[in-house]
Amino acid sequence: MTKEQQDFFEKKHDIDFAYTAKGIARFRINFYRQKNGLAGAFRPILENVKTIDELGLPPALKKVTKYNNGLVLIT
Repeated sequence: MTKEQQDFFEKKHDIDFAYTAKGIARFRINFYRQKNGLAGAFRPILENVKTIDELGLPPALKKVTKYNNGLVLIT
């Protein structure tokens, strides 16, 4: 973390940020405090996001991606 991120974490006890390990991957990272100490979650971000067709999802979902307002829940 940068010095600014460390200061933020010390004040808020929680921080989200992105980190790129060149030649390896990009990650979304969340550090937080819990009862027994520090914890973290690391989520890799893929460089190439698959299309709806490549994922084998119903074509109707393409329409949902065009919505400009509101919250869409797909369960």
